Order: sequence, then C-alpha cells, then structure tokens
Amino acid sequence: MVESMCKAGRGIILSPTRSGKSLILSGLFHNVFLNSSKNKIKNILLIVPNLQLVQQMKSDITDYYSKYNRIYNITFKDSNNKVSLDDNEEIEINNEKIFPRELKKGMVLFGKEIKSIKIDETLIEKSPWNVIEFSAAEDKKLKGNPWEFPNENKIIITNSQWLLLHGNLLPHIDMVVCDEVHQSKSGNAITKLIQSIDIPYKFGCTGTLPEDEKDKWAVAGTFGPILRKLTVTELQEKHVLTSIKLQPIEFFHVKKENFRESQYDENGNQVKDPFEIAQKEYQNESMYLGIYKPCNKKIVALAESLVKKYVDWNVLILFDYISQGESLYNLCNTEKKYFIDGSVKVKDRQNIVNTADNSTGNIIIGNTKCIGTGLTLKNIHCIILCIVGQSATKTIQAVGRGMATNNKSTLMLFDIFNNYKYSQKHFKERTEKYQEYYNLKFGKDYQIKKLIIE
Repeated sequence: MVESMCKAGRGIILSPTRSGKSLILSGLFHNVFLNSSKNKIKNILLIVPNLQLVQQMKSDITDYYSKYNRIYNITFKDSNNKVSLDDNEEIEINNEKIFPRELKKGMVLFGKEIKSIKIDETLIEKSPWNVIEFSAAEDKKLKGNPWEFPNENKIIITNSQWLLLHGNLLPHIDMVVCDEVHQSKSGNAITKLIQSIDIPYKFGCTGTLPEDEKDKWAVAGTFGPILRKLTVTELQEKHVLTSIKLQPIEFFHVKKENFRESQYDENGNQVKDPFEIAQKEYQNESMYLGIYKPCNKKIVALAESLVKKYVDWNVLILFDYISQGESLYNLCNTEKKYFIDGSVKVKDRQNIVNTADNSTGNIIIGNTKCIGTGLTLKNIHCIILCIVGQSATKTIQAVGRGMATNNKSTLMLFDIFNNYKYSQKHFKERTEKYQEYYNLKFGKDYQIKKLIIE
C-alpha cells in the first residue's frame, strides 16, 4: 500500500476503521523523508476532522517512529578488518541480499571468506520526527507567542476547523494528506482549500466513500484515483478485524403516530409543499422515536441484561440526537455507565475509553458522530444501534470502532429499528451496507426479531 502511494504521488486509500491507517501513513512519511533530498519534500500537512483525532494521530505517528537504531560493529579475525553497518543496510553476497545480523562463517565478504566473525550491537538514538500539533489546544500553550516551525522535516497535524481559520500561519507545505476524506464533499470549505494548494502530492484516506456521486467526483478530483482498497472481509480473514454477529430488532408499534397530516409552519399556515411536508415528516418521526420512553427502556434493559449475563463484556449504545442519548443515559440504572457526545471534553472522552479498555461491565452511551471519528474502542464486545436519522455510511464508520480483535473473536451487533416509514428506509440502507462491507445476507446470516410496543 505504501509502495503504491509512493509510486503514484497522489491518490486515495480505502482502508476500513481499525485497519492500521496511522501505521500506513507513518510508512509513507518514513519513505518520503528518506528521499527528501530527491523529492524536496520537507513539510507534510496531515488534516483530520477534529481535535481528538489530532491528538490521537500525533500519538500514533510518534509511537510508530523508531527512535533507536542498531549499528553492527563487525570484526573479521583473519584480516582484523572492521566495518560498521546499519541493521537495515542490506549486503549483497553471492547475488543475494542479506542483513548484517545474518552474516556467518563461510560467506565471502569484500573478496575474502569469513573464517571468524565478531558482531557487537550498538544502540544509537535517532533524531525523532518533528510531529507538530497545529490546533487551538496548542495555541493556548503559546500564550500569545507566535508559532514557530523547525527547519527540519516535519509533519504538521491539524483539524479542519483550525486550518480554515489559521492556515495562513503555516510554512510552505510540500505534501497534503487528508484523513476521513469522505467528508471532503463538493463545494465545502476544506475541499476548496485543498484544491487551491498548488502542489502535486495530495493523498486521501477513508474507510468509506461519500454516498452522493457528486461528492465522490469531488474527492477523486481533489486527491486522485483509488490506489488500494482494503476490505473488511479481507482483514477479518487475516484476524486484523473481528467477525460480526448481527441481530436486527424491529420495534413494532401497535398504535402509530401520523407525522404527515396537518403540518403547520411557524406562522400557523398549513404546509402544502410536498418536499417540505416530507422533510417535516422525517424530522418529526426521528425526534419522536429518539425520545420515546417505551423504546428506550427496552434498549437500556437489553444493555443491562448483557453486561449482567456476560460479566467480561462492555456494551456501546450508539444514538443520534442529544435528547435521545440523555433519555437513554437517565434510564440506565447501572453505576458503570458513561455518556459521550459533543459537549464532553476530548480529554474526558478519552478517559472513558481508557476505563472501558481496562475494565468490564461498562455501558457507554455515545453519539455516532463522536464515536465514528477519533475514538479507538479496543474493549467493546457488543454494539446496540438505536439511531433514527444517521446515514448508513457514517453508521459503518462508528461500528468499525468496535471491531478490534482485543479479547474477542466476534462483535455482537444489535440493530434497532421501528415500523415507521423512515426508520424502515434507513434500516434497509444499512442492510445493503452490511452485505457490502461484512458480507452479511438476510436469511442466511441473520433474521429480524420483532418486539411489540403497546
């Protein structure tokens, strides 16, 4: 994958959530900087959607960079020759390339047969990459002092919102890499900004492409063609990602509300435009189902029964609207419950994730937008989807956060939907994604369970 990126110079990598995207990018940066004297690339700008991802990506890339290197001091007894070789510096012997640590007696090196050899290892510290967090959080630390960027090779990581407001403070950029590139839709500000940067080296990474064809063309026009596509099933076969057991549950409402008739605008006039009627119907249905107490009680009861039955499990409930999440949280009676939405500080979100990573019996009630980007959930055994308005693509992103293979071989996924017009429509869209991404087929891999709502 890194090789294809280096050869092409621009393009898109389709890599599912939890597939090691930051490792792939670190490999790209390593190869680019190794050849910086030829390609003249000194400054790489990495754009992510939010502050949480800025901090996570900085941590990942810093960790992946090896700060130490082995130097082999090799002494040949017969001629007292001595040479120092890097552990990654291959030597060609008999038309084969080997590493210094693989040298043995009987091999011919420098025209002489090795009769006796002594290899001493020395660890030397490399100069680490300059990984710079260009964000509001770092700006506060400067206390009004100007930003300073070192002259050496550097990776500048920033989020879209900060970049749009303060991009003029950056040095000249030689390469742009945009994470979660499916959000770079046609006509939005960050897409226009990237398109305006007059450099050939532009890369995009995402787990899923936008659903709208115009947005797909905008992504391709900005970053180039798809260079490599890693599928979920491919990574499941390699045990990089866990398998999924899907159980859809339909909440069947015996008495249903009518959201289409008698719609009025803010002035009290009856709405007659068909598009506006449909839009209001969708909004009213979503808000109603999001806070409907009988449904939320059953969702919470399911989560509580799972952590009680499976004591080594953690359960994640995914919701759309704040009012929906608050209703679920207030109905939950367990002490080990946690809430994540946009109002929760980045540091507090990470503390919740750390708690779940190191304990069990937790119920995390999280907004799909927050969970879908920036949070790595290593110790989640079950996800309950009770979303009422989120797109299928964003749902897949959020589910992917729980597909790490830590302590489990299977992720249990409950998909809750209702026998209402748009709820059923969105569930149908999700089933298409389940087949596309996870190869899960209705009738073969799962059946729908129906629960009556009086």
